[in-house]
Amino acid sequence: MTLLHIDSSARQSSTSRRLTAQFVEAWRTAHPGDTIITRDLATTTLPAITDDWMATYSMPSVRTPAQRQYLALSDELIDELLRAETRTDVGLGREMLDRYLAMYANDDTLDYGARGREAISTLFRRGHEAGVIPHAVNVRFAP
Repeated sequence: MTLLHIDSSARQSSTSRRLTAQFVEAWRTAHPGDTIITRDLATTTLPAITDDWMATYSMPSVRTPAQRQYLALSDELIDELLRAETRTDVGLGREMLDRYLAMYANDDTLDYGARGREAISTLFRRGHEAGVIPHAVNVRFAP
């Protein structure tokens, strides 16, 4: 089995880092043959999501060397996640994860268009009408 240990606090002496270190040590003792992957998000520089990043959203076979390099860290992080995946009922592999992520990062999320902006405005209006959102929301979109 593989344990993915993620730290995210910027403070090296934080309580969450101490707790995760204790958990990892207990895990290592209980499961001496297991692999432990440690990822420190405070020291991992993630590239900004830009037009260049979105241009890499294509079939791997047609990506340029520059696009593959741009995605190298993303691929590494996804591989860590997949190596630690333990749910056998889901069958999560790289293809399934890519399909899942594509629901959130796709042409529609690059530009909602008039139809998408109207849908979001309608969602907030209906939420207010149903009493779920206490105040009317005037949705404004960045250009």
